[in-house]
Amino acid sequence: MQTEIDTRLSGVREELEKRGLDALIVLIEENRRYLSGFSASNALPDETAGLLLIGRRDKVLVTNSLYLDQAGIECDNWRLELAKDTFELSLAGILKQWKVAKVAFESRGFSYGRYRRLCLALQQAGADVELEACSDLVEKLRLRKSDTEIEATLRALAVAEKAFQVFLGKLRPGMTEKQAAWELEKAMRELGADSMAFEPIVASGPNSALPHARPTSRTIEEGEPVLCDWGARIAGYCSDTSRTVVLGDADEKFVEIFTTVQKAQERALSGIKPGCRANLLDRLARELIDAGPYAGKFTHGLGHGTGLAVHEEPRLNSKSCAKLESGMLVTVEPGIYIPGWGGVRLENQVLVSPEGGQVLNRLPVSWDPGQYLD
Repeated sequence: MQTEIDTRLSGVREELEKRGLDALIVLIEENRRYLSGFSASNALPDETAGLLLIGRRDKVLVTNSLYLDQAGIECDNWRLELAKDTFELSLAGILKQWKVAKVAFESRGFSYGRYRRLCLALQQAGADVELEACSDLVEKLRLRKSDTEIEATLRALAVAEKAFQVFLGKLRPGMTEKQAAWELEKAMRELGADSMAFEPIVASGPNSALPHARPTSRTIEEGEPVLCDWGARIAGYCSDTSRTVVLGDADEKFVEIFTTVQKAQERALSGIKPGCRANLLDRLARELIDAGPYAGKFTHGLGHGTGLAVHEEPRLNSKSCAKLESGMLVTVEPGIYIPGWGGVRLENQVLVSPEGGQVLNRLPVSWDPGQYLD
């Protein structure tokens, strides 16, 4: 019986044949997990827990002694090889044994140093192999999510949303952003998250004008925007949500900005359907914001894909011509940011379906913390 991973590997091999390639070296964490089930993380950019070599018929996972037992548990039907001396020397030996001529490697996962080491190892092994950089072979397969992937994302989202409700029950004026962010992270962990999808953002007052603010020792005060961006990871898959709330009474300016962002989000959501171009969705939200007093204050793209990585294709921005397809998971997250005052961002995760965009979030869209509590 063919497994989901078998189907993915078949897709890789079809791409190899189309591109005239004999094999692919996979080093990117998310791609490695997608194709093998191996969940270990790379410690540093130029260090790896293991690599995959996928040929037209054969496949092998090369790892070291730290991860060999884990790979044996997680990677059914994969030949495992313990790296001898270096990963590059082991890889060169396999490629020579396979008698392949043209091999692709993931340019985003390969440092220049690793590339040079592999070239030298191939030369030492006497393997006549042409290396070709590629950037999208596996990523194209990951664009459309299976039912299993969607279910994992929904589980991560449910944990994250429940954690936000717990967090809001503890959020008080006088708490620092760092203390608040820890409460949010702790709640996700206690509710079953395997890890954070990314470091939670809790940014208050003027700090909320920074789209990717890091929590600081600033004290949260009544009446100011508190921008929260958070996500949980379960079975490798990420949730990603943003809400902006106010402790106490919201003033007229905040209400105007919040309402504008909410309308921009609703407008973009209404345009989601298979075949729609990403830049058109971005334009739907941006035009609404730019038509009012906050023109130019929406300073980033509308959204992005989610999956094994919290930011992946397709990108929803003004330069992206990507066409949405059924089964894609994307975020829709317009915002308005005013230096010295603060910002508002509202973000939902959306499944592209034949009927349009299906919002996966259950949380309301409100600035009042009381609206979120059971």
